[in-house]
Amino acid sequence: MDIRYRAIYGSLLFIFLIAWILLIPEQISQSYPRVYVAIPPAKKFDYILEPGDDICATDEPLLLIVYVHSAIDNRHRRESIRLTWASYSTFGKHIRVLFMLGSSQNTELMKQVQFEFDTYRDIVQQTFIDTYRNLTYKGIMALNWISRHCHRVSYILKTDDDMLINMFSILNHLHTLTNVYPTEAWNSTIACLLWTRMRVSRDPSSKWFVSSDEYPYEHYAPYCSGSAYFITRDLIQPLVEATQHIPFFWIDDYYITGLLPRAIQSSVHVNYLYINSLFVVNVDLVEQRFLSPFGLSSLVFAHMPLSVNRLLYVWQNLMSNSHAAQKYRNRTFY
Repeated sequence: MDIRYRAIYGSLLFIFLIAWILLIPEQISQSYPRVYVAIPPAKKFDYILEPGDDICATDEPLLLIVYVHSAIDNRHRRESIRLTWASYSTFGKHIRVLFMLGSSQNTELMKQVQFEFDTYRDIVQQTFIDTYRNLTYKGIMALNWISRHCHRVSYILKTDDDMLINMFSILNHLHTLTNVYPTEAWNSTIACLLWTRMRVSRDPSSKWFVSSDEYPYEHYAPYCSGSAYFITRDLIQPLVEATQHIPFFWIDDYYITGLLPRAIQSSVHVNYLYINSLFVVNVDLVEQRFLSPFGLSSLVFAHMPLSVNRLLYVWQNLMSNSHAAQKYRNRTFY
């Protein structure tokens, strides 16, 4: 009898421990939105450049607006994007693309940006200095600008200027969701490559170092890779309102897709949609995977920070060989 009771007791203890471990992440995730240090909300900055209401003024509602975090001196990357996946001549009926920039104390660089804006009118710029630790201000600027000027767009895509995007696949899919199967359209959704249990860097030499005063937890709550993520239009205004009281946090991916959505969960249920399989994040594998038969039909986002020429090469192959490109050109909505 003693052996049997000890076995039953041991089994119950094991089950209790497993259940306790499984509940820990949920308990932790619920605690993350709390104010962890007395930091004020994000500062407000004035606009230097912005295109105005005409950017989203179309006869029919836009499917997609894309905002791109771009370093102020990355003019060549912006040019390559305009020639490829943001080409107005190819996609102008269905998308608008805007580049989010900060400012610089280099007056010559600021003049170049002014000339670029006068040429393309696709830049939004505020007075904060364009540095890595100010990326959150770009995200807040984008949300604010879209909330004021693009009321009829269905989806918003954030990305960086070192990304290659198969825009054919995206527009085919969003058109199907919106017009063919509207009951399956995304609502109150953030779709992305989702990071879970990402460890906070405590290494002072790291680019992503965060002190325990800034953030006391050892892991971040789930949030999206900033390389690319979708936000549905119905979330934009609640997220904008949350920026007015949520303490500033300099890691923009976590602030925009982690802290802000959790701050509004009491009034808006935010859905996270995993689209991890659409990404190639290893820069050494982009061409191999994107140009394979599988990649041409299934991959959408690729990290290409090194060579603009290689991006143009992969894009030409997508244009010529991908089924998504052929399907987009043949659609009746084109």
